[in-house]
Amino acid sequence: MSSFLTFYESPSLLASNSKTIFDCNQFTKAHNLILSPEEAGELALVQQKSLKEHGRIDLSGAMIPKKIITVFSESPYLTPENYFETVTELIDIFYACQTETLEKFGDLELINIMKNLFDTICQGSLELLKDRTLYRLARKSHFSGMIDENDDC
Repeated sequence: MSSFLTFYESPSLLASNSKTIFDCNQFTKAHNLILSPEEAGELALVQQKSLKEHGRIDLSGAMIPKKIITVFSESPYLTPENYFETVTELIDIFYACQTETLEKFGDLELINIMKNLFDTICQGSLELLKDRTLYRLARKSHFSGMIDENDDC
């Protein structure tokens, strides 16, 4: 098991994940959202730290940050000034929510739910997305049929 974890944290995997994240610029530049190579590397580290913090393993490499970047790049609340910081938080929120909902949602399904909530109810507030809205989503996934389904999520 320790050799797997050593591979999972290897510099070559981190470099590969950084490149995958950096390559998202080809799509996001249409929205004037660009990550520097250093920021892409930092996001790869953020993903690694978030996985550890939430006790998760993700064998898809940088697919989660890539999906988050791709889906959220069309948000009216993302600007060049807040892009890196927002994606950093969204990566952690994603893994926290997958843990809290016991992975009831597929990765892309959860990312799309997060994006919809971020753009509507949360009006671009990461704090609201993390602390209120995703808490309610997790509660609904645990207690489906036992709570008021009309409660705003």
